[in-house]
Amino acid sequence: MKPLRYFSLFVFAILIGCHNEPDTVEDRGGKSLTLELPPIDIKTADAPRAVLKEELFWQWKITKLNDWEGGGDIWFTDGDGRNVMFYFKCNEMTLAGKMIDEGMWRASEESYGTTEAFCAGERGEQDMALLSLMFGPSKVERVGTGPNTIRFSNSDHKMTIERQWREGAKIDLSHEELIGEWDIIRFDGYEPKSRLDGGGKRDAVVDFYERIDAPNSLSSSLYIGCNGSGTHLRLDLQDKVYQLYNIPQRHGRITTDKGCPPDMLKKDESFFSFMEQSPKIERLGEHRLRLWTGTHELILEKAEMRQRRNLIRDFKSLHGTWSIRMVSKAGLGLGGPFYVPEPIIISKDKIQYGELGPYLKNPRIKDGKLMGETVGDFGTRDCSLSRSFSLENPSSENTPIATEPNAICFVLDTLLGKPIAEPLNLPNYIQLTSGDYSLTLERLEK
Repeated sequence: MKPLRYFSLFVFAILIGCHNEPDTVEDRGGKSLTLELPPIDIKTADAPRAVLKEELFWQWKITKLNDWEGGGDIWFTDGDGRNVMFYFKCNEMTLAGKMIDEGMWRASEESYGTTEAFCAGERGEQDMALLSLMFGPSKVERVGTGPNTIRFSNSDHKMTIERQWREGAKIDLSHEELIGEWDIIRFDGYEPKSRLDGGGKRDAVVDFYERIDAPNSLSSSLYIGCNGSGTHLRLDLQDKVYQLYNIPQRHGRITTDKGCPPDMLKKDESFFSFMEQSPKIERLGEHRLRLWTGTHELILEKAEMRQRRNLIRDFKSLHGTWSIRMVSKAGLGLGGPFYVPEPIIISKDKIQYGELGPYLKNPRIKDGKLMGETVGDFGTRDCSLSRSFSLENPSSENTPIATEPNAICFVLDTLLGKPIAEPLNLPNYIQLTSGDYSLTLERLEK
């Protein structure tokens, strides 16, 4: 034991001797020594984030409710009315609910509706557990790293739901899946109040196009209320996360140069810069995308889906006299009251432009479309030339597009073509659209 004891005393003496001695050469007044070691690159995963209100949209399957295995569905829609329908082996129930805070869900008890089937025993317990979760407040969080499995929970109950996809739907992202028109639902705190602006054009968009000159890359058209711009992008997968890499353009960013209020110009700059920062991207179901960086977030929805949700479906709300402010074909404005001064009358009995025929009798809205019985005909009016016009060939047989006969033909073809009706972001303005034709209307009186 003595050698070990002497060794311990020796080490202790060394430590005492070094006490209060300088720790580096620099502390002694000499030249500092530096070790040329490479920096350590430590990769950290993104922290789990709260579920977004836009993320719940569409259909989900209940895979587990407390300890019961799945047997139900949940549908989430947008809007302030009864926007969620749910079912688990007994009653179908509806509520008006929303995300009240980051990752928290709550619904109004006054909005509750049910089929009122009598469910005793276990099925009654299941209904009460599901209702407790949907009334809330309930915590809403992702299960795993993707956006396709979500858990609702409160102090008494928990439920796991999985996103449902149509048969044959593409779940993974690809260039082909991105190509097309996308409407902006939200960029950071900004949410466009309407899909269409006062002129009937899409108000906030990100549209992706295939680049013919550069395979496996995309070009984008960007607009959020003032100026337009665009980027060149490439979709890549890194560490199981998709990213839209920005491909710098030779001459830098190109934008239109409209004069707008300072707040709109600031929003433009923030939005365009965000798209140049190679944001990460993920699918929120079949119809939506989420793009994000460390400081910004963008939620997109397929334009055709947002249009369907935006349609006017209450026919009585259209009753009245309307002035035609603009007639368009394929996005080309052909003029308004100068060529088509007569009003459009919409009533429970008919839809008619002035006193001209043909018109619609006993009109209604079905599947979002205005339709009725066609009464009368075009008479001596020949609309065949008007229908042949296109942007590539803006005139036919030396007949200019902007003429009163052509404009009237466009109006009649629109009214008879089962148009859809959408509100604009101006009060008392709507747009009727049928194929390439569209009419921008202003209400004169109800």
